[in-house]
Amino acid sequence: MILIGHRGAAGSFPENTASAFKYAVDLGLAMIELDVQITADEEVVIHHDFNTLRTTGIDYNIYETKLTKLKRLNYANYLKSYDKEESILTLGELFQLVPQSLMINVEIKNISRKKTNITRQVLDIVHHYSREESVLISAFDHNILLEAEKINPQLKLGLLLYSNLINPVKYIQTLDMSFTSIHPAIELIDERTIKDLKKEGYQIYIYTVNSREEYQFALEAQADGVITDFPERFKI
Repeated sequence: MILIGHRGAAGSFPENTASAFKYAVDLGLAMIELDVQITADEEVVIHHDFNTLRTTGIDYNIYETKLTKLKRLNYANYLKSYDKEESILTLGELFQLVPQSLMINVEIKNISRKKTNITRQVLDIVHHYSREESVLISAFDHNILLEAEKINPQLKLGLLLYSNLINPVKYIQTLDMSFTSIHPAIELIDERTIKDLKKEGYQIYIYTVNSREEYQFALEAQADGVITDFPERFKI
């Protein structure tokens, strides 16, 4: 079972920042997870929330703000004990920062009512840096995954779920897409469902696993990986 650093290593360093990703690389993780969204000037940046208030203390909506303005903020502001400033990263900057061999789970975030070109933008950046083999695209917006598959059917896709579906296998089959992995929430998954999904050939990456009890459950249920804020807790 592999360890996947959530937002780099969000429990130990400011989430989705260079320091968090460098720490994950130093730990020798098999994969990191991060969130991307698009700015007002159509730059793809790494940030979880659609707004910067929680991380920076400044109230900007990312989709309404240009990259130059976002770059002036400190994305470690929410950690009062952390004395280093952290800048927002673009996806291209991240690809230059981490080794080509590191698997990267890129979660695409978009407000559905706001029509953007984010899927195409992300895939163009992946292609520019020749990262097709080392990128896994995931999203809660399953229409984004459908669009990604249409653009490049060879991409690895991860289906994010935050629901306890009555028949998850049947639901996934109705989507008629080729998924590499299913990413269920730890609080909304059981051992039986994991086994049913694995029988269909999917890899199961559970999020967000931060306690020993959760990790032990994932291990015993034979999940393929856990997405965690604290990968060092489970590093052997």
